[in-house]
Amino acid sequence: MDSSTEQWMGLFHLFIDTAALDNPDQDKSLMYGLADTQELSNTVSRILGLMKDMFESRFSNKGHHTMEGAESFFSPTNITLFVSAFFEHSYKASFNAHTISTQLLLAITLMGATCVSPQDASSAEGYSDVAEYLIFDGPEFGKVFNIDNPSLARENMEILQAAMVISVIQWSKGDVTIKRRIRTQRFPALVCAARALRLTQVTNQAVSDTESLDLDRYFYRESLVRAMAWLYLMDSHLTVYYRNPPQFKIAEACFGLPQHEELYDTMEPSALVNASQNATNAGLTLTLKSVIQRLMEKDSERFEELITQPFTLFGLFLVIASLHCILFDFQALDTCVALSGPFGSLDTALDRWKKMWDLTYTTIMPSDIRKSGYMVHALELWWLAKKLTQKPTGIYLESGFALDSTATFHEMVRELKGFQPVQ
Repeated sequence: MDSSTEQWMGLFHLFIDTAALDNPDQDKSLMYGLADTQELSNTVSRILGLMKDMFESRFSNKGHHTMEGAESFFSPTNITLFVSAFFEHSYKASFNAHTISTQLLLAITLMGATCVSPQDASSAEGYSDVAEYLIFDGPEFGKVFNIDNPSLARENMEILQAAMVISVIQWSKGDVTIKRRIRTQRFPALVCAARALRLTQVTNQAVSDTESLDLDRYFYRESLVRAMAWLYLMDSHLTVYYRNPPQFKIAEACFGLPQHEELYDTMEPSALVNASQNATNAGLTLTLKSVIQRLMEKDSERFEELITQPFTLFGLFLVIASLHCILFDFQALDTCVALSGPFGSLDTALDRWKKMWDLTYTTIMPSDIRKSGYMVHALELWWLAKKLTQKPTGIYLESGFALDSTATFHEMVRELKGFQPVQ
């Protein structure tokens, strides 16, 4: 769990809309609109036109990665290769290179390039600085902040998704200056954008026992939920490994948990019919906040109701990540006020979460477990949280806030390994 890139790579598919139910044998270039050579040339021109002004105004077209180099790197052939590579490492999607925003296409292209070859990855790193400023400092991202009550319109979600992808690319470069900028400037901006768009309140109620499944609505709502979940996980990642105070608070976590992996992952129509018939929510719409409440309550009645609900590994990973953010705030407050009661409630929540994880894990198919990537390591986060509730001083409160490396985290874990309790 040391590699930030490894931890976040598996999350890209979580906000890509898989509503396009294409034939599994269909050529990928047809699926993503990349076979239309004339339109692809126009799309390439959009990308280069967007980058040109930024090169001239901020980067002065100097250094190894120039505008001339960009014209070679962002060729129609490479765009096809990189976009296809991106989705090879995620899922097929309702994606068309010619209709999505230029910023999102640019971010996806750069991420896809990192999956193709070391040479392409190196070139992508050089252009990712330009892309970061284009996306975060551009008028499209700024519009989310500068108008009253921005809507969850397609253009607003696409610029948010572009910002999420480019943040991961930049973070994975390992440059301390860039990582600090992402942590202190770019990610807080993403949090503000999510709040402005009211993503913290998004739920997916497209699945019910009493109504036939509206697939378009289901995939749309589920993509919104997963975008918010991704941001929340990014926040918890910074909290756990870099001791960054959580940006989101549990009081505002009124968004739903990711649901029905089988349905969301399905692309073949016949399999989709079967998956949709099995997808029900038993009339209970769970939000992250409501799950945490049920886990921490002294009375076990609502937890017993909760444990009968279907959960995904992604959803349970999100819950344990949220408990870590709560733990961070508890431990900070514990330096001033005795919090034996809240710590006891948190310990109860961790025990209940473990019970839910064990029950869910036994029902997951091996293929689904493999697709869950690093989320199968949720038990390691559970172990860490249990240790820290039993030994709150292990957090190094005085000197361990908002760090630029994971050195303090690893030192803390080494110390905790010598501390015996955890059942």
